[in-house]
Amino acid sequence: MMTCYVICPLGNERSLIRKRSDKLLDLVIKPVVVPLNYKVSRADLTQDQWRRTIPDSISEHIFRAELVIADLTDWNPNVFYELGKRHAWGGNTVLLTSDITKLPFDISHHPVLPYELSDALKIEGLRKALRLAIESMMKIPPQCPFPLTPDDVIRLAGSTVLVQRIVGRRDHYYLAQHLAKKQSTRMFLMQRSSSLILGPEQGWGAEEVFYKTLITHIEKGTEFLHVASLDGISRHLDRPGSTFPNIKSSLDFLANDKGLVAVKSQKILYQIKKVTEEKIPDMKPDRQARILVVDLKDGTTEGVVVFDLGATQCCLHLRGPEMRNFMNDCVDFYFSCDPLKWNELRHVVGKYVSV
Repeated sequence: MMTCYVICPLGNERSLIRKRSDKLLDLVIKPVVVPLNYKVSRADLTQDQWRRTIPDSISEHIFRAELVIADLTDWNPNVFYELGKRHAWGGNTVLLTSDITKLPFDISHHPVLPYELSDALKIEGLRKALRLAIESMMKIPPQCPFPLTPDDVIRLAGSTVLVQRIVGRRDHYYLAQHLAKKQSTRMFLMQRSSSLILGPEQGWGAEEVFYKTLITHIEKGTEFLHVASLDGISRHLDRPGSTFPNIKSSLDFLANDKGLVAVKSQKILYQIKKVTEEKIPDMKPDRQARILVVDLKDGTTEGVVVFDLGATQCCLHLRGPEMRNFMNDCVDFYFSCDPLKWNELRHVVGKYVSV
């Protein structure tokens, strides 16, 4: 079931503002979105055991909800602040107001549905208009207002930004850096992105609930996964009574998500001579994956280099003493779509593998 999050003025529990918002929710929003398979959520109705603060919980729902409906009536500053977050993040959003003649300049360029709750016929008309707007949005993949360029991503990779979303089509990509709290990571796992990259500094711990969330998310549709360090997952899976019997090891885990293609056949790493190609038994009939194991200068063979050239992306995973330096050098290439970057990439890889 999808989520519809309602942004609106709330006021005190018995105030006229709350009564109007409740009436809009009960008479218009719920009758429209529930039959469309949406679960309705609002700041005062949300019971979230994982939230840190109320603003964090609100932000989480703004980012996670497949649909947001915002009531602009009274120009409530909280509403406009939350709406700004949603517009910056992207996603399907419907705007409502009881005073269509009074709109700020920036908002006036967006479609806004006027409403009046004192007339039964007008309420029914609003329901029809709202249903039509939502059904139209559901047919069109959400687009980011300002899709990021590879250069933008490179800059963000070294910043303190928690997560940046890159949307050019329906399969979203997330670059997650420096996620120190498992609650924050959980929030973005639930986005069901088709490609998820978790950066080298996480501080997850080994909580079973986090890994269970991670595996559940991947089973629901992630096509490509790269975790900079699989040690935590590997340790958890090796424990007696593991809750994930279908995952045999960290290498299997990395290899058994579709979207990974063999590097050798693409002749991208032809300068690296000591490469062994391992075809990992596929646990899912509709998925094929391969891994390349390269010899590191420290004599280990734990290094793993995986490229998804079908989407012109690359992902590198090397364990051992030099893993962190390698990841730092290669962070620029996580989302590089520039063909000229490949020569630079081969040079970087060559510093850490036997040639």
